[in-house]
Amino acid sequence: TGGGSNVTIYTGSGDDTAMVGSGQLGSITGTLTVDGAGGSGDAVFLNDQSSAAGQTFTVNGSSVTRAGLNVTAVAEDLTILAGNYGDTLNVLATASAVKFNAGGGSDTVNLGNVAGTGMDGIRHNVTIQGEGGFDAVNWLDQQSTARHSLGVAASNVKRTVNGIDAGTITQNSVESVKLYAGSGQDTLDY
Repeated sequence: TGGGSNVTIYTGSGDDTAMVGSGQLGSITGTLTVDGAGGSGDAVFLNDQSSAAGQTFTVNGSSVTRAGLNVTAVAEDLTILAGNYGDTLNVLATASAVKFNAGGGSDTVNLGNVAGTGMDGIRHNVTIQGEGGFDAVNWLDQQSTARHSLGVAASNVKRTVNGIDAGTITQNSVESVKLYAGSGQDTLDY
């Protein structure tokens, strides 16, 4: 969407794929809504692989923001393809599965937030692919009072929150993982 306009795309009832950006999301400004409209396998790809600088992406439910761009993705899968510089992904809450291909830079992924309810809003699978550089994942769950159970198996961490399935966090090719637990009764099975 050039010039800061607002665009909505309804993909129909089938399983659809929306490719946003051709490697450079910086040329797209404004608000873009991609609505899967009832399919059960809709996917949205945000391609920023040719970005000339590191970017910050924030996922909050179905909303994804990046400097100058706000995307609402109503789909079952959201994939962010980052560039070769130091990028940051903040996942505050999920409305679908989220995949982050970090690219070649030294990247940081923050799961949850220290000012709100920690990771309680992350209720779907999140996959992080480090791809290059020194990549760090921070589990920011300090503010949560919920009871968490974490089952660690290799690069996968299966989560429950108050006994309810909260998805799996998969961390591939990352060099640092830090968990900041909350005040609830947590169980870590490693």
